[in-house]
Amino acid sequence: MRPLYYRHRVCATAGLAPDLVTYVGTASRTLAPGLRLGWIAVPPALLDAVIAAKRLSGGGPACLSS
Repeated sequence: MRPLYYRHRVCATAGLAPDLVTYVGTASRTLAPGLRLGWIAVPPALLDAVIAAKRLSGGGPACLSS
């Protein structure tokens, strides 16, 4: 008899659709909130679209002021 909380394992999303999954993260809270450090890992098929979207949204990092 299986316990009530037993479930079948769920595969990682990247394993289900590796050409469509991106990984996005940030280290701002850990390092310094003002630094706004982030990253994105994109599959090769989506890279051009992500670069184009980044250019449309401003393109570069925010300026730091003292």
